[in-house]
Amino acid sequence: MRHAILAALLMSGVAGAALAENGHDAASVLTDSLAVAFDQNRDGYLSRDELLAGGQAVFNSMDADGSGDLLTSEVVEWEHGFGDIAAFRGREAAYHGVVAFLYGLIDTDRDGAVSMSEHAALIERSIEMADVNGDGALSSTEYDEGFFVNAIIKRSLEG
Repeated sequence: MRHAILAALLMSGVAGAALAENGHDAASVLTDSLAVAFDQNRDGYLSRDELLAGGQAVFNSMDADGSGDLLTSEVVEWEHGFGDIAAFRGREAAYHGVVAFLYGLIDTDRDGAVSMSEHAALIERSIEMADVNGDGALSSTEYDEGFFVNAIIKRSLEG
């Protein structure tokens, strides 16, 4: 799973640049690439298990120092993340503000780092919020528009 996610992220960087030139949004390309990588059974829907497994792979990819906890700097500097998009659009302050806001929500023990269990809890809450039809799986629309992390970060990148 981790290799599939990293491959999708690498391809999204290449594809994102090409699509962005043709009017497509690079942030949406990134989230769509993650959705494709997460959808292990290729049914077009993201189950809770797929999202949690994908979230763990992303968490591990962001954990640059291998500590098992994420620092704000690791998220902002993640080579496959939204930081480059924010820089390109001149939206770094908004992006950094959103990351800080998310940390305030996720870091429930207030130790200054996000553990895998805190990260998984955010994924669980995001699934509950996004699953508007209550079927237990997210459609591409539910994931793109309703999955909390995607929605808030993408909006921070809008000019």
